[in-house]
Amino acid sequence: RNITRWRDDLLRDSHGSFLYLRDASQRSVLSLTAHPAPHPDWTYRATFLADRVQFTARSVALEAITTVLVSPEDDTELRTVCLTNLSSQEITLDVISCFEAVLTDARADEAHPAFSNLFVQTEIIGDRHAILATRRPRSADEQTPWMFHLLAVNGTDIFNVSYETDRMQFIGRGNTLAEPQAMSSSINALSGSEGSVLDPIVAIRCRITLEPEQSATIDFVSGATENRDSCIALVNKYQDRHLADRVFDLAWTHSGVTLRQINASEIDAQLYRRLAGPVIYANASLRAEAGVLIQNRRGQSGLWGYAISGDLPIVLLKIADTANIDLARQMIQCHAYWRLKGLSVDLVIWNEDHVGYRQQLQDQIMGMIATGSEAQTIDRPGGIFVRSFEQISNEDRILLQAVSRVIVSDRRGTLAEQFN
Repeated sequence: RNITRWRDDLLRDSHGSFLYLRDASQRSVLSLTAHPAPHPDWTYRATFLADRVQFTARSVALEAITTVLVSPEDDTELRTVCLTNLSSQEITLDVISCFEAVLTDARADEAHPAFSNLFVQTEIIGDRHAILATRRPRSADEQTPWMFHLLAVNGTDIFNVSYETDRMQFIGRGNTLAEPQAMSSSINALSGSEGSVLDPIVAIRCRITLEPEQSATIDFVSGATENRDSCIALVNKYQDRHLADRVFDLAWTHSGVTLRQINASEIDAQLYRRLAGPVIYANASLRAEAGVLIQNRRGQSGLWGYAISGDLPIVLLKIADTANIDLARQMIQCHAYWRLKGLSVDLVIWNEDHVGYRQQLQDQIMGMIATGSEAQTIDRPGGIFVRSFEQISNEDRILLQAVSRVIVSDRRGTLAEQFN
């Protein structure tokens, strides 16, 4: 299930979790990342690490460092915002977080987003600085998920905390996420609407004052559970100001354990994380050429004869020489890394070796899979599919290339060279 609304849309990129900042004196509004409302006078930088992502936004007077990580212990995401006043004057800031709550299957949401919104119900718990959301069941036996979003502060005074769960109230008629109505100078607090809203959003806003050279840290925590009681338990748990440190330590430890489990180095992991980008966001440079795409006449059902459902992203490896077997080892290791990180991908290995040596290459590939952590994923959804070139018809070869998010070939050099 999707917790928040998201689309594979490189042009607008208008969905996701966003953080805004407003200087109460200057009335200027900006986002703490380079999207959706960057300020022209600020500099933005994103740093991707093994256990976290860090977004840095900086101006002459203020620095904001946003760190995002997922807890290995709970189904929660932590966004920590560290604000530092670089000026010689006191500043008052409004900080706001927002995202669209979905709590349903991605395909159902894409097919009927307006209809899907009708089933989301929200609840504000003011004394915990939290918002709960769930989906109303459509039948007596349906199990509906719950999610929460809360604000926690580490040793810093905040005031004017307010909440919003109605997207129309937050964005306003005719406005966009680049300039939402909730951050305009005429609105000092969110409306506090809750319950059954036509277009749900989850937003929390607070005000904070920083003395010269003072720093303050604000935590925004989001999570999902199976019922309301466990959701409330997590809300209470993350009130602890020291828990953020525990999440950071667990995420770092879990990242190291993952690498040791698949026998990969940090350099390997950096490459695999970069390669995951075009798997999630379609990138034409790593897909088949336009001449191949336009030849395709088959649909998803054409994949079923090869035990591939087509429901998951497909990465295709074309290998023809046993001398390049290390490329296959890397892709198998990359697939294992993605799987341990929760990214489900069908890896198709296309054996193009010459007739006399094809079986030798096939045996080497199957041996690497069988002796590693991917042994149980052969020919299964989210697994590895090894197929001989001669066993695939010309129409299906075109189909496989057309639907693959990433195509890797041993004729183009190493994996790093092809990605770069």
